[in-house]
Amino acid sequence: NKVKIVPKHAISNGWEALDHGPITKRILQEHIYHSKTVFWNGPMGKYESSLFHEGTVHLVQTITDQTKIRNITSVVGGGDSVGIVKNLSQEKNFTHVFTGGGSLLRLFEEKLPLSLYLLQNKK
Repeated sequence: NKVKIVPKHAISNGWEALDHGPITKRILQEHIYHSKTVFWNGPMGKYESSLFHEGTVHLVQTITDQTKIRNITSVVGGGDSVGIVKNLSQEKNFTHVFTGGGSLLRLFEEKLPLSLYLLQNKK
């Protein structure tokens, strides 16, 4: 298994971007450091592979550190993300944990989650 860290424009044919690298880590970290609220839905790469989970682990650590240090509001949504958070024993360090990532995103689109819409429009 070969792993290379390159800028996105330098990904060669036949290679895949499976995690983010040190520059993206710093950019995300800076954004989180200056945020009052962070919403996270989805792993940062091919998290299930130990070769490519570092970006996701770093993101979780940054979010939970800032939740504890600066009392930001941190929201994680989606089954994969919640599974990662639980695997890292960090669920208590997020302000809100939602297993329904799609429903969470629909709220931001100012739409009812599908289950509530169906209940509301039941005939």
